[in-house]
Amino acid sequence: MAAALLLVSCASADLSVPAAGTAQSEGEKETEELIPVRIGTPATGDNGARMLECARAAAEKKYFEEELEKAGYIPEYIGFEGAGPAVNEALISGGLDVAVYGDLPAVVLASKYDGIRWIAMDNSAVQQAVVVQKDSGIGSAADLKGRKVIAETGTTCQKFLISYLENAGLEEADIEEISATTANAQTEFAAGAVDAVVLPCMAAYRLTDEKEVGEILTVAGNDESLQSQYVVAARTDFLSEHEDAAKAVIRALIRAQKFAEENPEEIYSLFADSRYSADVYRKVYSFDDSFSFFDPEPTEECAGKLKDLVKYALDKGLIRNGVDVDAVLDRTYYDAAVEEING
Repeated sequence: MAAALLLVSCASADLSVPAAGTAQSEGEKETEELIPVRIGTPATGDNGARMLECARAAAEKKYFEEELEKAGYIPEYIGFEGAGPAVNEALISGGLDVAVYGDLPAVVLASKYDGIRWIAMDNSAVQQAVVVQKDSGIGSAADLKGRKVIAETGTTCQKFLISYLENAGLEEADIEEISATTANAQTEFAAGAVDAVVLPCMAAYRLTDEKEVGEILTVAGNDESLQSQYVVAARTDFLSEHEDAAKAVIRALIRAQKFAEENPEEIYSLFADSRYSADVYRKVYSFDDSFSFFDPEPTEECAGKLKDLVKYALDKGLIRNGVDVDAVLDRTYYDAAVEEING
C-alpha cells in the first residue's frame, strides 16, 4: 500500500552548481557526483513517494542508497497518484528509469511498448480485498450481482475483482463497475455512494478496522487465482547504459527480503505511518509471515503467472497484442547481482 520517503523528480532536483562564493561541504560534492536513478511507484506517503512491498523495505532500510552509492548512483523516489497507468506514461516518456508496480499495468505497457524489461520481482503474492457496506446483505460474490462496485481500471484491483467474480460464475457485466483512484474510492464508499469497493489490503483493513467503515467480504490470501504480482521494470535504454545501477537495485531487494524473513515484526513497525498502523500490515501479511513472496528472483513460477495474466488480459480485451514474457522478464541482471553477492 513507515518512515516516509522524499519525493524528488529529475526535473525538480536541485543539482545545480552553487553561486559564486558559496562553500560546499565534501558530502555535498560527493552527492552531486552520484548519478540519479529515478524509481517510480504508484503510491504516495507522508512526504512523497512510498515504495511498495520488498522495495519499501529496501528504501526504509536505506539499502537502495547503500547499494547504489557503491556503484556511483543515488535513488530518487517518485510517487504517482494515478497508479499504474501514470507510471506507464512516465516510463514511456523517459521520466522514470525504474518502476515498482502491478503486473497488470506492466503487461499493458509491454503489449504496446518494447522498451521495457522486468528485471526482478517485488511481491509475488499481492493482496487485495473486497469491502462491502455493513448491513448490505452482501455475503458472497453472488450477492454482488447488480450492485455498484468500485475498482480502478487498469490496475491489479480490477483484475482481482474480475477473477473473484469468475470464480463464482459471474462476469464483469453482472455488476455496475465504477473506476476511481484508491483515495477517491474510499471517499465514495464511506459516503455510501456504492455497495462495494476493491482496495489494496492495507487500505481495506484501515477502512474497516480503524475507521469502522464497511466490512471485509474477501481477501486474496493464499488463493493464487486472486493474487497479483508486483514487478520491477526498467527502461531498456537505461539498462544498456547503467547495468551496474540495475544490479545495485536488485542487491538492495535481496537484502530487504532477507531482513523481512528474519525480522517480520520489525517490518510491521517499519512500514507504519500516518496512514496505516503496524496492526494493518500485520493483518495484510498474516497469510505468510515468512515473507517468501518478497523474493526478487524472477522464477519460472513468476513467469508462468505472468503468462497466465497475458492470456487473461487478451481474453478480456484489456490488451490488443500479446507479450513475450520470456523476453521481457530478463533475469540477466538478477543472476549477475547474485554472482556479485556470492563473490
